[in-house]
Amino acid sequence: MSSIRKAIILLCVIAGGLPLLFFIDSRVDMEGSSLIMPSPGEARALFASLHRNIYRAFDYSTESEIYDALSKSVDGDLLTGIYTEVY
Repeated sequence: MSSIRKAIILLCVIAGGLPLLFFIDSRVDMEGSSLIMPSPGEARALFASLHRNIYRAFDYSTESEIYDALSKSVDGDLLTGIYTEVY
């Protein structure tokens, strides 16, 4: 699969989740604690950083290097989903 095709698939996966940021309440309650979600500006900066790191992961040449680099920005089902969609 060409790197351009991989980039397009990855962008679609990431862009599909971006609109969800606007529907999430600014507070998340977790058993006695309250986490404050980032402001819209902070969320954009965070997204830009994670997005850049995910693309950088595909600069590596072996599958294990790519997986390890991706795991620095995403985890769990999202990591598995991105990795399996591209490979």
